[in-house]
Amino acid sequence: MRNRSGAKSIAGRLARAEAIFEVASLDRKLRFLKHPCISDPRKLPSTKEAYRAAITIAKAILLNQGIEVQRHGRDVMLPCVLINMEDVFEAYLRATLERNLRNYGFAVLDGNLSEPSGAARALFDRADPSVKENRAKPDIVIRGSSLPSTVGVVIDAKYKPPSGQADREDVNQVLVYSIVYGCKRVALAYPRRKPAEPIIQKIGSVGGVEVFRLLMDLGSSTLNEEEVSFAGEIKALLNTVASATT
Repeated sequence: MRNRSGAKSIAGRLARAEAIFEVASLDRKLRFLKHPCISDPRKLPSTKEAYRAAITIAKAILLNQGIEVQRHGRDVMLPCVLINMEDVFEAYLRATLERNLRNYGFAVLDGNLSEPSGAARALFDRADPSVKENRAKPDIVIRGSSLPSTVGVVIDAKYKPPSGQADREDVNQVLVYSIVYGCKRVALAYPRRKPAEPIIQKIGSVGGVEVFRLLMDLGSSTLNEEEVSFAGEIKALLNTVASATT
């Protein structure tokens, strides 16, 4: 915020608000929830009407309650929220793989972040590191367990139904990643899988690089089992990479 217009004014207002809260006591037993105006915010005076929505939401958080987004109700009124499901699916896959593969020594990295915490790299050889435009930023980069510096699989998440044949642009994208990362196996991940359909499907090979399609059934009634199966198939694929390099 230091470089944003009005940052000093906002910081000053936050400092004054913090000073006000310094004299407020913290009721860890939540006895304040029994206050008439808290238990029923409709009892607040008309001059405090703006507090009603905030109190209702705060109570839901404090009582560990949730919001059911698929039903219309009148208990809590919230503004509309737009969610980029492409980002959500990408982050979900990355978290699923990291949780299920870390005990086997595999590193699951975010290609949107720069190395070493992430896996983003310059797209061109000998590129100026200060130039951020030409960057290779795959969604998921998995490094092997036997050779930590070796990239085992690069995965790009596609939040759309898998078609009979992968889009040419998507294939071209992951093939470029294979060159940048020196990786012989790349994959496109999709959020739908039919019953009995294999999780991993080989699309083909290009110049010694294998291209796969990964399917995860987000509509599964046993999503935890689907996650474990998905990660298990990726682990098996990574083990074939390790065998090929040793």
